[in-house]
Amino acid sequence: MDPYSGLRNALFPPPNFDAGQPMLPQLPAMRKFKSYVGLKGAFNKFEKWLNDFETLSLLEADARIEWEETKVVALG
Repeated sequence: MDPYSGLRNALFPPPNFDAGQPMLPQLPAMRKFKSYVGLKGAFNKFEKWLNDFETLSLLEADARIEWEETKVVALG
């Protein structure tokens, strides 16, 4: 089973790849660890991920969806 089969969209904030960002001194130790450890190699991993999976723009995704056939879910 593909572990990424459920991934449909994702957000990648720029700070997740900026190894040169200043460290915020007021952060607790665990938050600093989670926020800054591994940043140096993050962009290379991201590029590999982009090459491993098909990516497309929202316009391309919209064109591929058969909207007339798509189930509508009422929210609220």
